[in-house]
Amino acid sequence: MEDQFMSYLTCEACRYTFVSDKDLIQCPDCGKPQVRKATEKEIDDYIRIRMEIEKRIWGNEKLGGRDDFERPIIH
Repeated sequence: MEDQFMSYLTCEACRYTFVSDKDLIQCPDCGKPQVRKATEKEIDDYIRIRMEIEKRIWGNEKLGGRDDFERPIIH
């Protein structure tokens, strides 16, 4: 069985950043075909925002850094 790699992707049109195990061409948010691999800054922002959401939803104050989230292997 082949390993599935996850990638951080960003849409050039709407700036939506997301994680996917597929090479998408079309943005799942706005639908435009302007998806590219996310930059390190976009990945850091995505992880920071996800951590803030998790803290608000679950009240988990133990989350403190990007190491608390599993970072997909970028290929």
